Amino acid sequence: MLLAAIVGVAVGLSSLLYYTTGIFMTVLTQTFSWSRTDVSMGVLVITFALLPAAPVVGHLCDRYGARWVASISLGFLSLGFVALAFMPGSFAVYLVIIAVMTLLASGSSGIPFTRAVNTWFDKGRGLALGLTMTGTGFGAIVAPPLLAAIMEEYGWRAGYASLAIVAALGIPIVFFNLHERDKADVSMMGNISGQHLSEAIRTSYFWILIFAFTLIAISASGVLVHFIPMLTDAGLSLQQASATFALLGTSIVVGRLIIGFLIDRFFAPRIAALAFAFTAAGCLLMASEGASVAPLTAIAIGLAIGAEMDLIAYFTAKYFGMRHYGQINGVLYASFIFGAGISPVLTGYSHDVSGTYQIALYTASVLAAASALLFLTLPRFPDVATGIRKSQGG
Repeated sequence: MLLAAIVGVAVGLSSLLYYTTGIFMTVLTQTFSWSRTDVSMGVLVITFALLPAAPVVGHLCDRYGARWVASISLGFLSLGFVALAFMPGSFAVYLVIIAVMTLLASGSSGIPFTRAVNTWFDKGRGLALGLTMTGTGFGAIVAPPLLAAIMEEYGWRAGYASLAIVAALGIPIVFFNLHERDKADVSMMGNISGQHLSEAIRTSYFWILIFAFTLIAISASGVLVHFIPMLTDAGLSLQQASATFALLGTSIVVGRLIIGFLIDRFFAPRIAALAFAFTAAGCLLMASEGASVAPLTAIAIGLAIGAEMDLIAYFTAKYFGMRHYGQINGVLYASFIFGAGISPVLTGYSHDVSGTYQIALYTASVLAAASALLFLTLPRFPDVATGIRKSQGG
């Protein structure tokens, strides 16, 4: 089941669509004379499609189960990549395909996979979620060099077609193996208790989480999407830039495992604050020193992106319980997606106006630091069945 969750995340919307946008950015701007702001608008469309879709996906998972939602969505994701492979040079058509694709494939995001994992794990929940979300590293480690090679040999349309095949291959793995734990067993673990969304939004820590995840998304996502263009602007080839980007993907995987291990043993908000403080330092260093420190910045950004989904899942279960996990997780995830969507557009606009990414990097550093401070204000985890806060973080 855990392996199916990892595979599902690896071939899902968050990995294959989001993490490959930067790879297609340069070739699409050259082919259709679009600006980088234009291509980044695709990420903004993903955001506005996911904002209403994420809570709905969570509700569908609560009602019908994770594997049905995830499997059907992966099918729509594959069809979406086919549509991108055959799209004409119309920018409006590009945005429409992205919008419809995101809406129909939103159930292949991390929500169903983290829900299934949360029903099986309690004491080792942090590490299990970390392992699950290492799947997103596929989009940052394997996809860039493979897509770069395919696109240089066969063109960008072949690149989208290859992503369609990858998404389709994940469907049987997810459908036959992503099983949630029986509700009776979950109830015995104490995981079936929890707050309704209407109760969650009345707590202070719900809004702290909303703002903290929004800020770190704005900080890291713009840099991530524009990272390859940043390096090619500095004189690196697409292959060289993709290789450096793969380091970011490695950091995503390693960061998820390390953070997952640590939050099982230490108070999770403090671990999150430490990780995002490192992200702030990496962006600040690249803004002042340039592409020479790109590997360090790649690690710092990967650590932030690598922590986001499993931390959202972990905090949802710990602060609000599993009874309405899907809805609450969907709302928190939507806050991250909102920041992740507007950030690439703002970063692209900053580049188009100033000619460099320096302002965007300084801004990213400040926002990551603010997010880290917000996590330090979170209270201890409550007992979701009684409302009493535990004396210790775990």
